[in-house]
Amino acid sequence: MFNPKQFLAPLLIHEWIIMKDLWRGGVGWNEKLKDEHYKRWLQWTKLFYLIDEIRVPRSDVSTDAGDTAYGCVTYFRFDYDEIIHCAFGEAKGKVIPLQCLSTPRKELEAAVLVNSICENRFFPMKRRFL
Repeated sequence: MFNPKQFLAPLLIHEWIIMKDLWRGGVGWNEKLKDEHYKRWLQWTKLFYLIDEIRVPRSDVSTDAGDTAYGCVTYFRFDYDEIIHCAFGEAKGKVIPLQCLSTPRKELEAAVLVNSICENRFFPMKRRFL
């Protein structure tokens, strides 16, 4: 399955374990599965309905800069059964260099930092501000 953001990892881990057990058991690609493996595979496929339940409607980023450091954080907000869950995405921080930087420059450096997270790891930005 195409899963570039790894949101399906909790579901796909079952497949990976089954595949590892098949490989370890020496099962060839054209061999019929044993009953135990076939039952495990059927159990796994019954979890597919959960894919429709996965929603990532909102992701947020926050940046800040101070006198000695700047940084950013990303998180995801999931709404499921009228309950809101928040999950940490990633955070980065850097120490301000020895040369004196203006406050707008520090804020800009924090924005560049969050842009690198968004661009490379979680979601491609459709609109660029930098």
